[in-house]
Parts: sequence; C-alpha cells; structure tokens
Amino acid sequence: MPRDRNPSVSDESLERRLRHHYQNMLQSPALVDQWIAEAQAPNPVVRPSRHRWRAPAIVAASVLGLATGAAMHWAPRTDAWVWAATHDIPILQGIARQLGVPGVSSLVASGNVMPLNLADRQSGVTVKILGSYADAVQTLLFLQTTHGSPTLDQITLEDQLGHRLQPEFSAWNSQTHQGFVQFSALPSWVWIPGAQLTLTINGLGSLRHPLGAIYQGHWQMTWDQAPPAAARTVSPDARAVAHGVTLTLQQYTLAPSAAVFHLSASVPWAHNVSKPRKQKTAPQPQFIIKRVHGSGAAIPILSESLGGAHVTLMAEPLQPGRYILTVVEWNHEPGPWTWPFTVSQGRP
Repeated sequence: MPRDRNPSVSDESLERRLRHHYQNMLQSPALVDQWIAEAQAPNPVVRPSRHRWRAPAIVAASVLGLATGAAMHWAPRTDAWVWAATHDIPILQGIARQLGVPGVSSLVASGNVMPLNLADRQSGVTVKILGSYADAVQTLLFLQTTHGSPTLDQITLEDQLGHRLQPEFSAWNSQTHQGFVQFSALPSWVWIPGAQLTLTINGLGSLRHPLGAIYQGHWQMTWDQAPPAAARTVSPDARAVAHGVTLTLQQYTLAPSAAVFHLSASVPWAHNVSKPRKQKTAPQPQFIIKRVHGSGAAIPILSESLGGAHVTLMAEPLQPGRYILTVVEWNHEPGPWTWPFTVSQGRP
C-alpha cells in the first residue's frame, strides 16, 4: 500500500545524523552546512495557476541537477560493472512479463530500472539483486534466489543514514525463483549528496510456508542507487461536495512508476452510515480514474489505503492528457465527487 507522506526531516536527531555523515566524507564545514540546509528545506509543491508549470520546472531541474551532480562527485562511486550490467535487462523484462503486475512491465521497458548484479550466499542459498528502482512514490527491488522466496517480515532496506524503508508488497514466481519487492519511497533528503542502500534478508520462506522462514541466514548487499527519475507533486486542495459530505483532493504525485493521490473527507469512512446494505459484507468505496476523450477504460488502481478520513490511491503511471478522478460512493452515499486534472506533455 502507498503511504501517506514522507517523514519530516526537521528534527534535531536527523540533523546530527546528516552532519555526522557528511563530515565523515572529509568535506569542508561550509559544504556540510550547505548540504544540510538543502536537505532541511521543504520540498516545493505545485499549486495550480495560470503559469503552474513554469516555476516548478525550474525548481525541479535545479534539484535534479544538484542530486545528480552531487551523486557523481561526492557519493561513493558505483562500480563500473554495475552500470555495464546491461545483459540483465532482458532478465528484468522476463520477470515483469511472468508476474504480470500492472505497471511493472512498462516501467522496465522504459529503461529507468537500474540493472544490478549483486549476490550473497549464506547457508547454501544464494540471493541476487538483479535491478533496483526508486522515485518519489516507491522503491522496487528485483530479486532472484536459488531456494525460497522473500517474506516481508524478514526483509529490510536502509539508506546510508539508517532510515528504514517499509516493505509493502511482493510478487514472486516460485518456478523461476524470481520476483520483486516493493518498498515505500525514499525521503528526498537521502539524495543529497547521493543514496546508498543496503538490503538485509534474515530468512526465506515459500508459498507453502508464507508465514515462517524455512531458510535461515543473513544475506546482505549494499549499492549506490541511481538518482530518481523526474516526478511532479501537485497540491490542488480541490473540494467536491455531495449529500453534505466534502471530499478534498489534497495532493497527487505523478512519477514514472505510478501516480499517487491523497484525499480527505469531512466524514470518516464507515462512520454514520445512513443507508446500510442488506448484505453482510463491509461497504467499499469506489474510485475511478479515466482519461477524457480516451477509450473509456478506467486506469488500473494498484492499491488503496483508507485510514479514517484519509485515502491514498496508487494508480498506473499516467500518460500526457486530461483525466477525471471520481469517487462514486462514500459511506453508502452516492456521489459522484469528481476532480479534473491534466498531465502535461513531457511531464511525468
């Protein structure tokens, strides 16, 4: 499931960790202070207006240039063989086709997944990382094992400052021993001056034993993650009202791997239900994203996360065009609540 927000970076403990990390890289105090200031600066968001894309484009280009340049000059160098591991791209494409998870095949085909060839062998079992991907909405690792499959409670992913990403979803082919694990997104401050990730697996399970580790070990691999592909966050704070209930589209992020929408409601979900259904099943809200003047088919929604008055949706990545997000029903009250939005040409 997508998570609501990246954690705050303003606390003193994080500043101490940032300062310690950068000072250990033997840079001047002035440069350390500059990096910390950049990391603590709030992330710019876009509020729709007549010139809504101009200033954010400049900011996005500056941030991406800073992250890329810093990663090349200051972060630990990524070994040349990692970048040259293009022979693994067909393997990644094969995994995506076998699993058939919406959005993954197009992501691999885009060339944004970073090929890797890392391996660790423990207790007679080898675990390989075939590729990795990170952007503003999620982090993906493509894995292969000789035995067993990763279980979410036995796997951790940390950045160079000790921030731990949450494993949220996995897809696995038990015949080829290949698949991927989805984690929450890296916080933006990790990319200054460059992201280094460490995967740790303490046990591997199987489809027959999904809740327990049948292969014990301590597989661990570290690598330098490529800078993220461009993403755009828009904060329209747009309200729609129906039957006395106000739903607000607070923010959405358009990234190469997915689109994530954050909504809030004036009435929490499943609270004060006015028209209870006869069937015993719990009511479910309906969310639809359609492209205007398109084929009429809905954009696949990959996951939904409801927490009281807050909703987070993750959908397939969106191509340039005009769209409408619709909430069909909320607490048995029919809407619709609708929000039109546009994905510009050349933008995520």
